[in-house]
Amino acid sequence: MLSAVPVFDRANGELKGYRGAATDITELTKREESLRMAKEQADVASRAKTHFLANMSHELRTPLNAIIGFADVMRMEMIGPVSNPQYKSYIRDIHGSALHLLGIINDILDVSRIEAGKVTLHESVVSLDEVVESVTRLVKERVTDSHLSLELDVAPKLPRVHADKQKLKQILINLIGNAIKFTPKNGRITVGARLSAHGELELSVTDNGIGIAKEYRNKIFEKFFRVPSGNRHNIKGYGLGLSYVSHIVQRHLGFIEVESQLGKGSTFSIKLPFAEAPVIYYDKNRVIRLKAKIV
Repeated sequence: MLSAVPVFDRANGELKGYRGAATDITELTKREESLRMAKEQADVASRAKTHFLANMSHELRTPLNAIIGFADVMRMEMIGPVSNPQYKSYIRDIHGSALHLLGIINDILDVSRIEAGKVTLHESVVSLDEVVESVTRLVKERVTDSHLSLELDVAPKLPRVHADKQKLKQILINLIGNAIKFTPKNGRITVGARLSAHGELELSVTDNGIGIAKEYRNKIFEKFFRVPSGNRHNIKGYGLGLSYVSHIVQRHLGFIEVESQLGKGSTFSIKLPFAEAPVIYYDKNRVIRLKAKIV
């Protein structure tokens, strides 16, 4: 690379030559080209991975749904009794394992869609109390089977939120599922919805489980991170649920907070803007919006 300026004779104005500098940028150009090619290869690999996961998830879901369906038929003895108690135990194991595997597949697919930037929000004006009621019906049996109690703490006449209703339900299901995993038998889970002290809509899930050590609270939303659970080796999961929650909350221009104490439990709080509140500014930690009229 050359950089030069002309030099003229001061007496007669004739061009005497040029003054400047030359820099060899061959290595720099090679490095830039290598980086460009590496990025292109990474993009191709990422697209191939997303395409593979999407296809494989479909191929795996179809037989899994059949396994779950037939296991349900036998578990509930819809077409006749299952006489041997040992068979009933096997059926429960088949049903539970298939549901667990299907959940893992769904989590992996969700994360791959996020990485590929293909998560689309279908937003509408949503009532939080309706979302909470719907989700609690879905998780009631799972909570009961885990020998836990589920309580609601929903404030009346809440403003509505502008959100993707299905994804908001999935966020709540993931948080409740997380609470179930880390709460011992006879424990309690509370789902709340209220206006926060700062005027945002707040959706929360509280448990009185094993809690989260302070050094892990900034890591729990990372993909595949699992909080060490001591002697509780039966805790299932691959560290994808909270990563999904964090991303979807950010896509809604909200933020999530965690309060926890070892041996006493945890509270996950999601703060969301009102349906009619305009954005003032947004950063990775917080969204500030003007207060909106309750609708």
